[in-house]
Amino acid sequence: MEVKAMSVSAANISSLGSGATIPVAYYPKDIEQLRQIQRRHAARSRLFIAGALSNTLVLEMTPDDATIFCSAMRGIRVHEDCITVRAGEKTAHVADVARICGLSGMEDLCCIPGTVGGGVMGNAGCYDTAFKDVVKSVKLFHLDDGQQEELSGEEIAFRYRYCNLRKNVDFITEVTLRLFPDGVSAIGARMSDVRKKRKQTLPTGKSLGSVFKKIDGVSCGYYLDRLGIKGRRIGGMQVSEKHAGIIVNRGDGTPEEYLALVELCESEIQKATGRKPEREVVIFGRNQ
Repeated sequence: MEVKAMSVSAANISSLGSGATIPVAYYPKDIEQLRQIQRRHAARSRLFIAGALSNTLVLEMTPDDATIFCSAMRGIRVHEDCITVRAGEKTAHVADVARICGLSGMEDLCCIPGTVGGGVMGNAGCYDTAFKDVVKSVKLFHLDDGQQEELSGEEIAFRYRYCNLRKNVDFITEVTLRLFPDGVSAIGARMSDVRKKRKQTLPTGKSLGSVFKKIDGVSCGYYLDRLGIKGRRIGGMQVSEKHAGIIVNRGDGTPEEYLALVELCESEIQKATGRKPEREVVIFGRNQ
């Protein structure tokens, strides 16, 4: 089946509730549709790979910029102590499937928004667990040459909020997670604890989650709190009054205002520590 392009407003689908129009968006369901996109755009366009826009800020894009979403690639197979997941499945849903099947390892990840594909690419994590701890293997489609590849978790070379897969080139199509058996009630109890803890410490409302990676194990929210940046506002975007490491949309914030706050926070942290923090939030768009 031919894959069709469409125009999408990032503001309507982003967890931030803000973002520019994506002029060319694709939602492929299989490898053949990925091949169609690769042949159509390889020579003339910038290609961006997106999950659910749960940690991605979309700025103005050029008419030729094309974004490929993994969210239409769905499917879950459970086999012994492993779960094989297509990239568009939501991480929270996969964690719940694991619980129902009596497979442990995903409890700390049960509240992470977004897709499994996006989670693997950013080595997303929470508390004591990250995707590196559960990924057995990953299947890829290379947007530069149209080839497919399968890598083990060890070959991906995960580090803190990082993996060595190529951004906007290596499209994750499928992930196999290695888990271990445990009681359904015990797994459920741990997931409930994680949900309660996150509810107590993280702000409600529209955001892209943590803006920056930790510096030597210290949250950038800690520095921003001590620097008096908590609650700072530019237009409709605000550094959360509950957790200074997160910027929230107060209802009418623009992506440009979000970026301006990010740059303000970067500058203040660099002045205080001598180091510019690395962004955890991904930015798509012109000049990015």
